[in-house]
Amino acid sequence: YTFDAGPNPFCFIRQEHVDEFLRLLKYFYPTVNTDVDKQVSSDADEKFSSITLPITPNVLERIVLTKIGSGPKIIS
Repeated sequence: YTFDAGPNPFCFIRQEHVDEFLRLLKYFYPTVNTDVDKQVSSDADEKFSSITLPITPNVLERIVLTKIGSGPKIIS
């Protein structure tokens, strides 16, 4: 991951890993945001419970999921 010009981190993730990454975020950073719950299954992965990180609720305000586009386009 990296940070843009502000306090917002962003991640580059291969499509085949997006679901697992979102489950990881939901596990360690649970939220009351129903938009996140709609995108991510509520199944807790056993492998996450072996990771020794604190669970920190309600620190994620928003998750924006996009795909890489075709690049710049000339518009006349």
